Amino acid sequence: MRMINVKVQTGKVHDWLKILHKGVGLKVRVGIGLVEMLVGELGLDPEFIDSTVKTIFLDGRPVDDVEAAKVKGGATLALAGAMPGLVGACMRVNSPFAGFRSSITYSGGDEGLQEADGEIELKLFNMVADAVGSDFMGRGVIVPARRVAEVLEDDETRAGVLLMTLDGRPVDGVELDGILEEGGTVFLQVS
Repeated sequence: MRMINVKVQTGKVHDWLKILHKGVGLKVRVGIGLVEMLVGELGLDPEFIDSTVKTIFLDGRPVDDVEAAKVKGGATLALAGAMPGLVGACMRVNSPFAGFRSSITYSGGDEGLQEADGEIELKLFNMVADAVGSDFMGRGVIVPARRVAEVLEDDETRAGVLLMTLDGRPVDGVELDGILEEGGTVFLQVS
């Protein structure tokens, strides 16, 4: 897998956070509890989780019992702050309106999962992306090369780039564009 490192002007990492909305791959321990995933693997502060992360989806299903849920390899984990409106209120963790979505609520089926090295897809939205997205981008994420190319299509985002390296050597935009057109997945760090 090719490694792309992008150094940007101060405050410009935010231009790259849209990648997190579509989902990024992370190498983590899987077969573990959701709280252990959030704190131990993703490095989120428990207080941040309680105060800011109001909506959690695991494999497309809203989660209420964060203590019981387990994250398997290949899972998609989506995190967001409170979302507006009735739908947003219904999707919140332990919502008083959870009965409206009982047929889609995450209900387990995790028995027998073994802890192992694996990969998950992480999606971050709204205030959660704003608060911790730059941390994930700085540590590095796995993304389709096409998504990196899409972000770089924006002239303002490209103007904020100070240096780009590919596998440890500096590259210009034209060379990187050619590599990205080849497709596949890349390990991307933005700082």
